[in-house]
Amino acid sequence: MTADTFEAFLDRTKDRVGPEADPWTAAANDLFDELTARWELDLGDPVASSAFTVAAVRAGERPVLLRIAYPDGWFFDDHMRQIPDHYHLHTQPVPGWWRGVRRP
Repeated sequence: MTADTFEAFLDRTKDRVGPEADPWTAAANDLFDELTARWELDLGDPVASSAFTVAAVRAGERPVLLRIAYPDGWFFDDHMRQIPDHYHLHTQPVPGWWRGVRRP
């Protein structure tokens, strides 16, 4: 189910951004596979968000959120730092924490 949901996120991104998103979306499946392997993630249910956000368990013990966003704007971590790679493993998963973020 998560792979289908990630594909739907990529389709929405292509629809929103247009052809300029093609190189990023073409590489995104490899990024998704690499991050889930590197961080030893067992993926759970997606969380509603403009970025691809999914609940997961890292290394069989710690709950986390994996977030991947198209690099067209601001993407912050919980300490209000911009994340240059546009992916993030949030180690204290509280869905909705990003709703209070204000863009500069």
